[in-house]
Amino acid sequence: ADQPAELARLVFEILADGEKAPAEAVQLQATGFGEDLERLNSSIFVEAFSRGELNASGENLHGGNRFGTRSSTVIVFDRNHRFVRWFESGEEIEAFELQT
Repeated sequence: ADQPAELARLVFEILADGEKAPAEAVQLQATGFGEDLERLNSSIFVEAFSRGELNASGENLHGGNRFGTRSSTVIVFDRNHRFVRWFESGEEIEAFELQT
């Protein structure tokens, strides 16, 4: 089995968790943006959203910025074989041997 690839797959599964904090959660991160935005940012993976007033299609009426998780990266270091594998969004990007 390809252990580094399997490890990366499991970590990406965790990083893709979009579950928000429950409504009864009393302690959200105090960002200063208000409870509604703090709850949107309470998951590991944050779905893209716009700050500001939205129309019926979900588009920002005032051209505001979109926030959310843009990428996820996992780097697996194999100490026994001195090898590094880099995964981006579940795909292996690069693999190389560490130089001594």
